[in-house]
Amino acid sequence: MRRCFERLYASYNQTLIAADLTDMIAINFQGLEISEELSQQIQEYRSALRLLPLPLTREEFENRATVYEYLNDLEHFLNAKSTLIEEMI
Repeated sequence: MRRCFERLYASYNQTLIAADLTDMIAINFQGLEISEELSQQIQEYRSALRLLPLPLTREEFENRATVYEYLNDLEHFLNAKSTLIEEMI
């Protein structure tokens, strides 16, 4: 996931929202449960990205693609934690 942030070089609203989502997950990550709210937030954000107008520049396109890739990685990370917790219990 870090490699995604290294490629984000422009500050678009999508990038800032992804950063806020990351902060929220970091704050709530220490417990043994993955909040349904966190998964729901990722889904809502992904849906919001689909509703945005198409990027006008290559830079915008690359930035949005990187944010989308980051969301996929984040979702995979949360699913892996859930699976690990289920196996421990």
